[in-house]
Parts: sequence; structure tokens; C-alpha cells
Amino acid sequence: MEEYKDLDMTIAVFTRILDKPEFKDLEAGIVLQAYLPDALAAMIRLQDWAAARRADGGAAIKVRVVKGANLPMEQVEASLHDWPLATWNTKQDSDTNYKRVINYSLHPDRIRNIRIGVAGHNLFDIAFAWLLAKRRGVESGVEFEMLLGMAQGQAEAVKKDVGSLLLYTPVVHPAEFDVAIAYLIRRLEEGASQDNFMSAVFELSENEALFEREKQRFLASLAQLDDEVPPPNRRQNRSLPAETMPRDSFKNTPDTDPSLPANRDWGRAILERVPSSTLGNAAVEAATINDEATLNAVIDTAVEKGKAWGALSGDERAAILHRAGDVLEARRADLLEVMASETGKTIDQGDPEVSEAVDFAHYYAEAARKLDDVDGATFVPAKLTVVTPPWNFPVAIPAGSTLAALAAGSAVVIKPAKQARRSGAVMIEALWEAGVPRDVLTMVQLGERELGGS
Repeated sequence: MEEYKDLDMTIAVFTRILDKPEFKDLEAGIVLQAYLPDALAAMIRLQDWAAARRADGGAAIKVRVVKGANLPMEQVEASLHDWPLATWNTKQDSDTNYKRVINYSLHPDRIRNIRIGVAGHNLFDIAFAWLLAKRRGVESGVEFEMLLGMAQGQAEAVKKDVGSLLLYTPVVHPAEFDVAIAYLIRRLEEGASQDNFMSAVFELSENEALFEREKQRFLASLAQLDDEVPPPNRRQNRSLPAETMPRDSFKNTPDTDPSLPANRDWGRAILERVPSSTLGNAAVEAATINDEATLNAVIDTAVEKGKAWGALSGDERAAILHRAGDVLEARRADLLEVMASETGKTIDQGDPEVSEAVDFAHYYAEAARKLDDVDGATFVPAKLTVVTPPWNFPVAIPAGSTLAALAAGSAVVIKPAKQARRSGAVMIEALWEAGVPRDVLTMVQLGERELGGS
């Protein structure tokens, strides 16, 4: 298990496979990363499952406990999607959680179900685990593990004290040697970081300042040790009402986090509705125009009614557009359903598109405020903006064009692409629901080629 997004599913696959009768006597292993607050809850979950397996005559399993090695990737992932960082925010918290998991696991009633691999090079943590195991009489259930080729002298000293040592290393096909190089670079970065024990390992016996630094780090992390089960940092649940975005600034809306079981259930429910979805049909039918006179009337009405919209202050338009962002967020499931039904968008493709549409609403709401006071200029809104978006981004592109025009005080006539007209309709309905007048934002579908249809 390398990434947070794999944690829950990896455990589910691991336990489901080992539940098969042919694997009842197989002692398999899995890894937990202590820099995730979720690690102790995951260990408890595995312990409960393993205890039931042992009671049924099955084999024990092994869990390797590591601190975690993909922090930069987790930081990038969180930043890209506006999710909370999955890991602890400080190295000290990670160190404490490592001890928390070890402390829970090295127990006589538990070690028979799950053997523990104490993986790492921090001599203080290794000593902590070994002394704890001896005090509780569970030495036979603990295995110490280190990376092959890193601090060999240290590894030999540990082996001499604890009796045995497992050395592990990546093994790749020569054609995929670049993967091994990437792994090596990651390890070198870890070793060079002043936050990590490895940066001091070669001078620890001679440099009193470095020894004292690592000693104090260990004591500080130990002082925080408790029996609490930390909650995860990621708790998003799309089945619950979304957080209201700020009204005086701009903040990106988070994408849906598929690593969370509640969100996967929410997504499955959407996909079940896709084959019979009729979302947007009624609005499309009501917007279909077949003659020139009706189309001209729609345009004339939009221009006339748009005057009142353009006369609103930027703050007044901003209030409506912020509500539009909230409604778009509230209808995220509908938008994903209609995009999947009409254009074949998968949830992982459609979800960022909904987030982008929500962001457009809140961003242009704040942009509208700035039009109230432009030094040396007089605000004169365009009378009408015609939006004719393509089909490939059926929500984000029409939303962005429409919301920008509305923020600037213009009436809008929008003709979604025929291949995505239902998706466009659901997006437009959200804006109407938020308070954009229907005769200021008008949707059309043109039934004849002479009127601009295709």
C-alpha cells in the first residue's frame, strides 16, 4: 500500500482474498504507513479480522509498520484536488503515531493473530519496539526490517542485538530499471532531509549535537503517546450537504475524494441511475425552437429583460452567482448522472468538471463586485451574449462562458451542443434555481439548420 487512496481498497482486497478457503493457511502480509492518522484504525480493523480468522483455524498474517515514504506525492494530490492532506502535518506526529501502532500491536492477545514487522532505521524507535516486545513477552512475534544497502553497520548492530533482521529491496525487470532509479532518488531525498533520522545516522556516535537532536525528537514523540484512535483527516461525504463556500473571497471547491467508502457508495448510486436517466429532457423540449419569429422574440426579450440585470450592482449579481455555485454543488450528483447518461463521461472525468463549474460561479461572483468601482471607467454591460459551447466538456465550458457574461451584466442566450444539450440544461436549471431570471438566461435548441442548428 503506497498511496492513501489505496488504503481502504487494499485492505478490502487483501482480506477478501484470504477469506477464500484455499488461502486459509496462507500467512500473507500487508503494509501500514504510520504517517497516516488512519493507520491505527486500520490496524484494529485487521486485528479484528485476523482474530476471527485464527478462531476459525486459519493462519496469522503479518503487518509491516512503516512511517511512510510518499509525502511529496500526497501533498501534490491534496493540492490538486483541494483535499485535506491525508498525512499528519508534522514529523513528530508521524513518529508518535508509529509508536501508537506499535504499542497497540505488541500485545500478547494480538501478536498471535498479527505478527509485526518493525520497519525503519531509527535506532530509538527500534529500541523502543524491542524493549516493549521483551517487556510484554512477545519477541517471537516481532521482526525487524531495514532497507538493503542503507547504513549497513547499523543493520549489523541491530541484528546482533535482536537476533535476526529482514533486509528488503525493490526488484525490477531490467526494462523497468527507471522505476528502481526513481525509488533510489526518493530514498536519497529522505536521507538528506534534516527531519529524518537517516540524515544523522553516520555521525550519531561522534556528533553529540546530532545525537541530542534525535534523542529530543524521540522523547517529544514519546511524550505525546496515548491510546486514542486518531480520526482520518479526509472525511468528505458527498451524501451529506456540502460546505458553503465563502461570500467575500474565492476558494476552490474540493473534488470528490474516491478514496472514501461513503463517496464510492454515492458514486455507485449515480451509475445505477444512468441507464434510465431523463434529467434535462423536459427543459430541452421546452427550449426547442423551430421558427425564426420565435427565435427573434427570444432574443428581443433577453435584450429587454437584460437591462434590469445589467442595472444591478456588482454585489447584487455576486450574491446570485454565489448561490449558483452552491446550487451547482448541491446538484453535483445530477450533473454527473446526466453527463454519464448523455456523453459517456465517467465519474472521474465528470467530477472535476462540476468542480470547475462551481468555481466559475464563485470566481465570477467576486469578479462582478470589482465592476462597481473601476477607476476612470464607466460600466456599460453588453446587451446580449450568445453562448454556443462544444460538447466535449458539457458542463464546465458552458458554465464558464455563461457565468462570466452574467457577472459582467449581460443577458445570455445559450444553445448547448446537441450531443450535450441535456447536460447543459441541468446546469442552466441550477442557475435558474439560484435566482438568475429565466428571461435573462435563456436556453434554446434550434430544430432547423436554417436557424443555426447542426
